[in-house]
Amino acid sequence: GEALQEIYASFVQYLSDKEYLAKLPQLDHPSGTGYIGSARCATCHPKAFEKWKSSKHSHALQTLTDAKPEGQDYNPECVKCHVVGHGFNSGFVTPDKTPDMGGVGCENCHGPGEKHANFPTDDAGNAMMRVSKSEADCVKCHDSENSVHFNFKTYWSRIEHPWKN
Repeated sequence: GEALQEIYASFVQYLSDKEYLAKLPQLDHPSGTGYIGSARCATCHPKAFEKWKSSKHSHALQTLTDAKPEGQDYNPECVKCHVVGHGFNSGFVTPDKTPDMGGVGCENCHGPGEKHANFPTDDAGNAMMRVSKSEADCVKCHDSENSVHFNFKTYWSRIEHPWKN
């Protein structure tokens, strides 16, 4: 009840006050490349970027900022599904330090884009990950606890976009 809500609010405030999110270790991504943020993708993929920008994914971090109790945008358990590259070097650290990595961006589905953006090509070494249109990656965040009404076929149509412009 109410006592549990107060305890949880105190916990979230503690995470924020102690800047716990910024203290988490940042690892190199296993792919050997880094995150660049969705704005960089827009340079070559403006139609895909506009589709993303109009989606709820682009505002995912804001939903935590607006959530009660305050401080959810500094709660690692919540943040991991609302940002790009959490836990990796060049990825999201905190809303203040890396605001351009807030939201669920291109690289959440396509993988880190540094090599692709620096050496755009269709060869296997530098190509972005091709999204398989599989539900498996989506349900890592859209699980029964956090996305009760998730339906892959319905939701996919909301984010599907052309990659060639």
